[in-house]
Amino acid sequence: MKKFLLLAGAALVLAGEIHARQVTLQGIPIDGEFARVVEKNMVISTKADAASEFTFDDITFWVGEGENRAALVLQWSDEREQGALVWGYRFDGTTNGASMLKAIAAADPRLYISGAASALGLAINGIGYDLDGDGEIGLMNGDTEVEVVDGFANSSATSLTAVDPDDLWNCGFQTSGYWSYWLDDNASIPPTGYASTGASGRTVANNCVDGWCWGDGMSLTWKELIAAPAPKEEPVLPEEFTNGFFIQNEDWFGHAMGSINWVASDGTVYYNIDNKANGDTEVLGNTSQFGQLYGDSYYVTSKQAPRFIIFDAKTMKMQHTFDEIGVGDGRDVLNVDDTKVYVGGQQGIAIYDKAEAQFTGATVEGASGGQIGMMVRVGRYVFAAKQSTGVLVIDPETDKVVETIAETSAQGLTVTRDGQIWCSLPSTSSFMRIDPVTLETKTFSVGKTLLSSWGQCKPDYVCASYDEDAIFFINGSSRHDSAKQLSKFIIDDNGDLVEDTDFSFTMPNDVSGLSFYGSPRINPVTGDLIATVMTYSGERGLHELLYIDPETGSIKNTTRLTSDNGEIYWWFPSLPVFPDNNAPEITLTDITLGKDETVSYNVTDIVSDADNMPALATVEAESGNESVFTVESNGFGFTVMPVSTGSADLHLTVNSNGRIISETVTVTVSETSGAAGIGATGSVAVYPTVATDVLNVTGLSQGNVAIYSTAGTQVIRHDLSTGSTIDLGTLAPGVYIVKVTSADTVTTAKIMKQ
Repeated sequence: MKKFLLLAGAALVLAGEIHARQVTLQGIPIDGEFARVVEKNMVISTKADAASEFTFDDITFWVGEGENRAALVLQWSDEREQGALVWGYRFDGTTNGASMLKAIAAADPRLYISGAASALGLAINGIGYDLDGDGEIGLMNGDTEVEVVDGFANSSATSLTAVDPDDLWNCGFQTSGYWSYWLDDNASIPPTGYASTGASGRTVANNCVDGWCWGDGMSLTWKELIAAPAPKEEPVLPEEFTNGFFIQNEDWFGHAMGSINWVASDGTVYYNIDNKANGDTEVLGNTSQFGQLYGDSYYVTSKQAPRFIIFDAKTMKMQHTFDEIGVGDGRDVLNVDDTKVYVGGQQGIAIYDKAEAQFTGATVEGASGGQIGMMVRVGRYVFAAKQSTGVLVIDPETDKVVETIAETSAQGLTVTRDGQIWCSLPSTSSFMRIDPVTLETKTFSVGKTLLSSWGQCKPDYVCASYDEDAIFFINGSSRHDSAKQLSKFIIDDNGDLVEDTDFSFTMPNDVSGLSFYGSPRINPVTGDLIATVMTYSGERGLHELLYIDPETGSIKNTTRLTSDNGEIYWWFPSLPVFPDNNAPEITLTDITLGKDETVSYNVTDIVSDADNMPALATVEAESGNESVFTVESNGFGFTVMPVSTGSADLHLTVNSNGRIISETVTVTVSETSGAAGIGATGSVAVYPTVATDVLNVTGLSQGNVAIYSTAGTQVIRHDLSTGSTIDLGTLAPGVYIVKVTSADTVTTAKIMKQ
């Protein structure tokens, strides 16, 4: 510290001169009682402690360019400040104190000053600093707003007040307080010489130091010197939000509306992109927890108005907004197809018409009267969890519930890559598997506590892998703030859930109290499991983004989520949402089959998509000539049935998450019919051994074998790298379709299990 002390001896020596000296404040002559206060400080400035250890090299925030350098020291003498702040200024030649002060205020978005020109130069009456960094800067003169432009307010008023009471702000001139001006010309920080001129009359040359300290005329003390923090450079928003992923945030209720952040592939986090892309205005409603990116649009629901918002997915420009949805507060949102959207709420499911860009006013029949949770579409049906009821099976053609799978503890829904739907049952520590075609169910106990999100009205804590038949879920206790465990279960060849013991996750222990908060999701591009953690203890408001290896459970990387200026902020992340940059592909090649054969395909057999799970795509198949073959669809796939020999086109249309493609393949029906139970294409052969209930595949050592029922349900999946024989012992007697897929061949066959 450097103190300005009025020594008794010095006071006696100068007492005889005190009334003879002209007294100025910032170079402006003053008189009266206040002049004596200022004059005392002039005397004080002649005595000071030893030089400070703070030097030009300690300055981190430099403004301007040039060969010369100067420093600015500001102190508000406020108990909230940790010390006097120091800025650096670069320039060529010479400048003046006012120009330096105004240039620094213009460059630092947290610093602002007020003053007015007089006959003797610019008089500074007020200096402020946005201490909490919230960007709320403004000045009032009574009830009148004072304009602040580039950090400067042109006003001579000495009673200006800051709009934000959290700011450091002092204002006065010849009043009970004033800004004293201190100078040094030899790089000594802080300055100790009282200025006899105003800021505009002060010549600033190389190594000059200017200081401003608020006081009331008593002994002045420079606090510990601190380098003013350079403002965090605001990243320019990407031109398109394609290379990275979104984070849907509840955000801090009572402080801000819902929000969306963007995490670029290089790790850069862009905060509040929904606001910034729309003129720095809040556009989401309160507590925005659900979102879906479909096609070229991003759909978001909120608990409070506006409850439904649609953005352009690439630019985040708002397209439509609705305060009400007709079913209470917003819950999950699901694009049924390219014509309509189901919007879940407290009291059912509303229907949004895309062509008309408005809600129809109707709701899904049979879904009203209770809170809707997660929704998914697989094949023909939409599946929606309803609190204390079960899983609703909805026909999107009629917008009616056609069946209810009764299960009062039903909660979250996810879909594995084989198209099976998995519903979490927290009250019994179980998962229920639902066949999307037959609607048959089977329940599996996992022996772990599953989190329930009904009370928090947010997405569930379960997700599925894109690369293997596996599901991930967060467990621990019934409260999310104690949820520290992440489990992985794989689906074996019999369709049963088995814990993957090779997967082991350990919560980071470098911050106390970390627990999972939002819903985890797999990044379809990188394969990483993305999860958010937060802590309620220690460093309040700490949020981290974890990139988890889905095979081992190890943490590959972390990203700290802060405010724009790097400070702690409570985002309450709810859900990662991934962009859709790639169109799907139809992998089905031309089909040749005997006139007595049929062949079935599920959407998972004929579609690939780099961004999405093929099981969630829908496929339409149409015969170009029904005198050659007909097509029968079960919603999740289709069956080709020969009528007569010949060739005709099979027209396919696939909708994968709003990306729609069409393709035509040729179906040739020949006289030759494969013997029952035997199929062959080239050198690949498929045949069962009846006595031992074994299916044999010859001519291929790498690839996959998928066996389907005639209803199109996959019943067995086998990797040929593990062997060429497949046990059929678990299958009931009947007819099955076998599809063998390798890198360059596709073989289909019909077999009979006796």
